[in-house]
Amino acid sequence: MTTEFEVKMKQLHDKYGNLTLEERKAMRECLRKRYPLTFRRTESLKHDIVRLEAKRTQLELDGKHETDLSEVEKKVLEKKEAFLKLLVEVKKKEERR
Repeated sequence: MTTEFEVKMKQLHDKYGNLTLEERKAMRECLRKRYPLTFRRTESLKHDIVRLEAKRTQLELDGKHETDLSEVEKKVLEKKEAFLKLLVEVKKKEERR
């Protein structure tokens, strides 16, 4: 992991906050029951993030493809930000109920 990537991931988590395990479980159930399309979108985003993380790790271990590594890290950050934004939006909707 490049240090710049680590810093940006930390900033994302600081910006959008961290959910506890109980909050994550409740959020997942809420999404599944009340917002099925959003639930599918979050699951798709999580799948993409995991896939890109695996690719990033392979590129990092290989060490030869620095440009590809930076592109993959950028994509991971974009997907992660979209995922966290979506969770925050749903959390705000649920707090208004």
